[in-house]
Amino acid sequence: MAPEANKTPNARAANTPSANYPMKEPENNPTRGAGLDSEWCAVRAAEAMRYLALHYPECSGSEALHPHQDAAHEAAVSGDEVAFLEALRRYMRAGRDAALGMRRGAAA
Repeated sequence: MAPEANKTPNARAANTPSANYPMKEPENNPTRGAGLDSEWCAVRAAEAMRYLALHYPECSGSEALHPHQDAAHEAAVSGDEVAFLEALRRYMRAGRDAALGMRRGAAA
């Protein structure tokens, strides 16, 4: 007869991040000093674009967005998660500001 310890699941394995969280941890975890996961970055950038398209569709293609797109790309390539997320925030704010400016101009 096998000991009981062999029949029960490994308690330590059950407490690993992958067992507790549905999202897969990026292979290049930024907390380990490696670059960001490109798929993770693409999802976040797509979310920012969808947000602007839904709430401020008139800002699409605005020149005001270009510097923020470039900053997000540079941060993603360099592996700087904080700078990447901040660039996406600035991208969304710039889109909002451009759209609101267009709306104010149309209302005048």
